[in-house]
Amino acid sequence: MQMIDVNTLLEGDDSAKQWLTKLRLSNLEEGQKCFAAMARCGMTLDLIGVLAGQLEKQLAETIDPDLGLRNLTRFVISSRSPISLGALIERDEEALQILLKVFSSSQYLSDLLVRDPESFDLIRLTEGQPVTRQSLIDELLAEIDFQSSNRVAMGAFRLFKHRETLRIAYGDWFRGISLETTTQQLSYLAESIVQIAVKYCRHQFEKKVGVPRNHDGTESRFCVFGMEGLGGQDLGYANQIELFPVYEEAGHTDGKKKISNQEFFDRVADDVAILLSEMNDFGFVYRVRFYNKTAQGLSSCSLAKEVVSFFGQHGRAWDRMKLIRSRTVAGDQDFGEQLLNRLRRWVFRKFVNGRDLTELRSMRRRFKTEPTKKVELRNVRNDDGGLSDVEFTIQFLQLLVGNEIPALKSGSFFEAIRELASNDILSDQERIILENNYSLLRGISHQLQLHSDVQAEMLPRANEDMERLARQAASNATGFLIEGSAADSDQDISKEFMRLLNDVAVENRKILNHLLHEMPDSGDSGADLTDLVLDPDFPNEKAVSLLEGFGFSSPTSARKHLEELATERHRFISDRRCRHFLAAIIQPLLTEIETTPDPDITLRNLAEVSDSIGGKGSLWELFQTNRKCLHLYVTICANAPYLSSILNNNPGMLDELMDSLMLGSTPESSALENELAFSCRGTNDINPIVHGFKNSKHLQIGVRDLVRNENLGVTLRAIADVAECCLRQIIANEFSQLVEKFGTPQANDRDCDYAILTFGKVGGQEPNYHSDLNFLVVFDADGETKHKTTSRQTSNQHFFNQLVSKSIKQITRPSSTGRLYDLECPIFGIQEDGLEAFSCEALDRFFTERKTTFRSFLNLTQARIIHGSPENRECIEEIVSRHIEQFEITPEVISQVIEYRMRHEVDAGRYNLKRGMGGTFEIETIAQTLYLKHFNRGAVKRVSSTMKMLTRLSGCRDLDITDASHLVSSYGFLRRIESCLRLMDLPKRHSLPLHEPIEATTIEQAPTNGPANSLRMAVDELSYYHSDSFGDLQFEQRQLARLMGFDRFDSLVEEVESHKVANRKLFEKTFQSLRNV
Repeated sequence: MQMIDVNTLLEGDDSAKQWLTKLRLSNLEEGQKCFAAMARCGMTLDLIGVLAGQLEKQLAETIDPDLGLRNLTRFVISSRSPISLGALIERDEEALQILLKVFSSSQYLSDLLVRDPESFDLIRLTEGQPVTRQSLIDELLAEIDFQSSNRVAMGAFRLFKHRETLRIAYGDWFRGISLETTTQQLSYLAESIVQIAVKYCRHQFEKKVGVPRNHDGTESRFCVFGMEGLGGQDLGYANQIELFPVYEEAGHTDGKKKISNQEFFDRVADDVAILLSEMNDFGFVYRVRFYNKTAQGLSSCSLAKEVVSFFGQHGRAWDRMKLIRSRTVAGDQDFGEQLLNRLRRWVFRKFVNGRDLTELRSMRRRFKTEPTKKVELRNVRNDDGGLSDVEFTIQFLQLLVGNEIPALKSGSFFEAIRELASNDILSDQERIILENNYSLLRGISHQLQLHSDVQAEMLPRANEDMERLARQAASNATGFLIEGSAADSDQDISKEFMRLLNDVAVENRKILNHLLHEMPDSGDSGADLTDLVLDPDFPNEKAVSLLEGFGFSSPTSARKHLEELATERHRFISDRRCRHFLAAIIQPLLTEIETTPDPDITLRNLAEVSDSIGGKGSLWELFQTNRKCLHLYVTICANAPYLSSILNNNPGMLDELMDSLMLGSTPESSALENELAFSCRGTNDINPIVHGFKNSKHLQIGVRDLVRNENLGVTLRAIADVAECCLRQIIANEFSQLVEKFGTPQANDRDCDYAILTFGKVGGQEPNYHSDLNFLVVFDADGETKHKTTSRQTSNQHFFNQLVSKSIKQITRPSSTGRLYDLECPIFGIQEDGLEAFSCEALDRFFTERKTTFRSFLNLTQARIIHGSPENRECIEEIVSRHIEQFEITPEVISQVIEYRMRHEVDAGRYNLKRGMGGTFEIETIAQTLYLKHFNRGAVKRVSSTMKMLTRLSGCRDLDITDASHLVSSYGFLRRIESCLRLMDLPKRHSLPLHEPIEATTIEQAPTNGPANSLRMAVDELSYYHSDSFGDLQFEQRQLARLMGFDRFDSLVEEVESHKVANRKLFEKTFQSLRNV
């Protein structure tokens, strides 16, 4: 196609119109005006020529070329620099492709981009990738000023929602993010907005009337349940959100103007609705609707006891189905979960009463007739075979069997349908068909919503609109493909699209009818198992047969361990009660054990841990009503010997185990600090208390890690917080004792403050459960101590040397459970004769005079201050940042770093994840070396974590964005395996459970030609294993694969090898680049 001359195009003569026709524009005059408008707004003629050339290739292929060009013009005009935008389009053709797809398909998203052009840079930077709920909350919390007016807050909420919606839509349309992840991300977004909106509105109102108090004076708790799509984490783009606010007790506020708690929380709920729903120049955030039963006695914001009372007395089966998809999304998480647990006992009853049966039969009548052969699906949600029918049926099945199958209590459609299939209530074929059809209809629903930002579910009537929807469905890979001659005919495309949708509706109705009319009867398959526990004369042959059916290779030993579970260790506790409650849970218990890597080992560990706890009957009673705890208990005994050893050695920590399930998130550092300080108050020997504190917190963190309640970064930060609390408490305790002996250190006519620097994994907030603790104490300045009552004194240097020495002694003091932490003190390369602690001046002088090696500076990159006054912190941070910035990366240093890295690899095994080829040590070396080279203390705040360093370095001259992204992902993957290995408590905490081959591979022989070859080598070496303990090794392999979410261990090995080979290549590439420079 011949390129149009730009001047000719702007003048609008016949040749321009001919060229515009080739772009498939229907309004040629408007098209010419668009180019003229872009020229007037400042885009240069050469850039317009570039733009025209790319439009010539791309515009005709879009859904609606006229709409696409019109919105592109609006975007260029609204951009801060049309020239910069044109330059971006010139060097990155994908940028225009993305813009045209949005601009030609969604007026709503187009308006968002035009209103906020900078958001385009954000979505390109994030690539539309999913983010955690907590990261959204943290980001929004940072943007909302709680002292600002409602008008300012409204703008911030709307801008945040618009930008994040663009990110999610980008991932959905351009990066193939699944429907399940997309709806989850939309739900995370809504949840974060509701959380912060509730905090903001409550804060504003508390300033006026005070804090709402219960009758006993305690602060009244408040929570907001998300219902429907928000509760089930499958929200759409334009969905209204349904909220159910509940407060704890009646009472009054404590301000000068007292009002009732009911009035207070009603006002907060109303303010949240106004904040999010009111239309302004930025639009609105969500349409908010409150779930209420006003006519039956509930107001929009409800008192907790009235909620429970209402549902108990007046609740209907429909309410039970509604509450399946409820979840605490704002306010006090503990209070919300406690209340939901009470409501779920009503929702998922053990028995169905007569009234429930009548209502359920009435609800089933909507599926009684067979679907007709001719179905016309016009509303993708509410017509026969649409989304509502599928969702209703899944919830209906959950209600019927949810009490028997705890996993079916999930509010998520996707989780529920998978669980129904795994429990044989749905066949795999039915699950696949329903999931695919549901995804197709939801995808179309999303397209309708994104077109105009309304709760659109109706298919368009106009042929041209239907054709546009069909083409868009095909381009978004929703499951509709344009084949053959249909691609050339708009009418044929529309007909084919409608035929597909009608077939989907018929297929859905056929399956749903089958499910609701042919439900299998539940038998009494657990009777024999109950007798096995209760009957002392239960036939042995029958017992063997039963236990073999649950995967026990030694049913005789299994029966012995079951008998131990049924018997209390203490004589004063009734065995009868213990045996009775065990019989009540024996089937779900054995079913859980059957799914573990080795049921025999799991049952043996479970018997040992339960015996150490004592009071087993209470444990079995708890599991009868809380199957989640049962699952967790079995999982710990099967896969986490480190956690089970904590329970073994600390029987009183069962409460911590249960609390870990109720916690909405890991406790913040300040809360941990207060808890430990309170426990140590008035105690001289705090060592046992600190040990117990560390164990209890590791148990809580480990449980959440085990069930994947947190991402890896949150888990590692929580472990770091625990280590910091322990270190601060021990040093503070020793400081107090030294002050009693020598007095308070003085410097410059005031008390001498001290700071604590951590290094290594704790410094980077990335330690694992068994990481070393590396720290340095830095005090203000030299001087002497001053005692209030005696003349005894000493130098500050001696005082703080003693402080470090005594603290180290406490930390490394042996106990029944081992040392509190292993230490690396002094820090390698940061040490001087006679100095166990540094003054600020001495630390500065130490680095200034270069009494160091490159390792000192590598360590310095992970230095982090965890204690000290603001002035002290500022002084030390300046010293650390300045010396990192001033360190020069020379060819000699590069050679030393490489030699240092390779020296650590020599004695590391092939499967060592830390020091082996391509391991975490290699990634840390890349990050620390490049950080030393590129850090600029005037530009950004210093970071100490490996992942944050790599993120900051991404796109620098020595590390492109793709390589940085891979290293971050690989580091997280390998550290996750290390975390699992520590939970498994294996002797080799950095190595995969594989025997090293007889002929070990040297560094020079390390594979470099790709993961496939690496996997072959790894699998070949399986034949060289030593014969001893091979069974245990296989168990450990299955255990690790399960913890990591892999079906087979060799698949995990393949993934590890792939990462390690890629990491080694990046290491060589990076340091070769550094050498060349």
